[in-house]
Amino acid sequence: MAGLTACAGRQGPRTMEDVDGLHPAMSLSQIPAVDVRGIQQRLEFKPQINVGTVRDERPTQVIFRYADKDIRSQGDVGVVVRYVLQKAFRQLGCTVDPGAPLTVETSVTQWRGEIEGTKLSAEAAVTAELIGPGNAVLYTGIYDGFAEGESQKLLETDVQGVMGRAMHQALTKLVVDEQLLNFLASY
Repeated sequence: MAGLTACAGRQGPRTMEDVDGLHPAMSLSQIPAVDVRGIQQRLEFKPQINVGTVRDERPTQVIFRYADKDIRSQGDVGVVVRYVLQKAFRQLGCTVDPGAPLTVETSVTQWRGEIEGTKLSAEAAVTAELIGPGNAVLYTGIYDGFAEGESQKLLETDVQGVMGRAMHQALTKLVVDEQLLNFLASY
């Protein structure tokens, strides 16, 4: 699965504020694509869906603490998550259209990591509502993900990778949600 490098972060030289090679603000744009093989055959026709704006409702922009410093997310995490969702629904066979009768409204409620020595872990959570005609909420789901890894040198790319895999798990659970797919198939 290829990672996304969509745009929510700073690239470039390190600064004096860096903590052991980690920027004080880190991009969370490395989310692997959702794999929908085996699911797409279930949708016999191509339902239309709008992937609405993804809201960032995390309680804090701090994604983890390291060496007594807060490392914050940089950029709009909603843009990156929305891109992954749009791509996943297209691969599922849906037509992604802003004028569609159904809209998936999503909120990122958790996306945080921990560093303990060389061990990295991350958790992510999203809430999704399927909105139908007349703004009726047809379905609500909460999806979470967890990932861990190890980094001997504590590279930023390793931290981003673990964070991305946690969100990947949460978004995969959303896209393959049996009840959500049943609603899509019924419209």
